[in-house]
Amino acid sequence: MVVELEDDSRLLVRVDRATPNVWRTQPYYADIKRWARIAELHGQQVAVMVGRNMTIVMAEHDVDVGFVSEDEVVILSEKRDGSFSVSKIPRNDPRFAKVKTGIFRTHG
Repeated sequence: MVVELEDDSRLLVRVDRATPNVWRTQPYYADIKRWARIAELHGQQVAVMVGRNMTIVMAEHDVDVGFVSEDEVVILSEKRDGSFSVSKIPRNDPRFAKVKTGIFRTHG
């Protein structure tokens, strides 16, 4: 596994495809969950990538995003009821220019 800061809003854990589930084992998973709790306090995210497949790791649960192409950006939005929705938008979409942090609170 390789951990990198993707940008100011997302910590990215890259996992070797030869061991795709290693991040879900201890002690790695506990560390990743701890990072997720801290990130959420700052409006940030922790994501795990196995190849082009992404999972957003949150303090209370994980969100399987699935395949993310190189020209897509993943937006995780928190709804008023506390649930989350995931959107994948093209990187050149004008909406992406307005994105400042990893978790967005909507009122839908």
